Amino acid sequence: MIVHATPDQARTILGAMRWVASAAGATPLGPADRATLGAAYRYVFKGRDALDVDGLPPTTPAELAGVLSDQALAEHAVRFLAVMALVDGRLDERKIVLVLRYATALRVHEDYLRQLAEAGLGHLQWVAMDMMRQNIRSIAGLVWNPDNVIGTFLPYSGTGSDVDLARRYQALGELPRGTFGRGFWAHYRRNGYAFPGEKNGLSEKFATPHD
Repeated sequence: MIVHATPDQARTILGAMRWVASAAGATPLGPADRATLGAAYRYVFKGRDALDVDGLPPTTPAELAGVLSDQALAEHAVRFLAVMALVDGRLDERKIVLVLRYATALRVHEDYLRQLAEAGLGHLQWVAMDMMRQNIRSIAGLVWNPDNVIGTFLPYSGTGSDVDLARRYQALGELPRGTFGRGFWAHYRRNGYAFPGEKNGLSEKFATPHD
């Protein structure tokens, strides 16, 4: 991903990312924080010179909003901030609260921010369910059923197996090497995945476009 931002905008966004990673200066940056900032600078903002991570400005929500008039860039910025709150692998409520303050200042209201807020409160089961709900909503043909979420993804378990469908996927293994179908078949077999139609196979509507 390449985001089109001026050097000043990029530096301000990176400063906000550093501020989130440090929980507003309350905790030192870890290796994952520094690596992520460096990668964002180089690959997202196409920075060429060496990045002085410790020299990045401690950008406040108001300061960030002041330089990001483009809403699309603001939305990208909040996504980057959300990543910084989680990149060290720990849930830190201080970082999450700070991300939400930036989002409010930038007038960004997305579903993932609600998930982030609930995660910060320890409501991880709710977050997992909502992530599945959003996933299902994004896939044509799948219908959200809160009473049987697993069944939406695993419709072939029990008496739901589809032998004809499974045979179609198994037959891909008979195609010549180097073909797309043979490669798809090999990917499943190599990783021990069940084909759609087989017991424990994921729904074809989800798995095939995904893989």
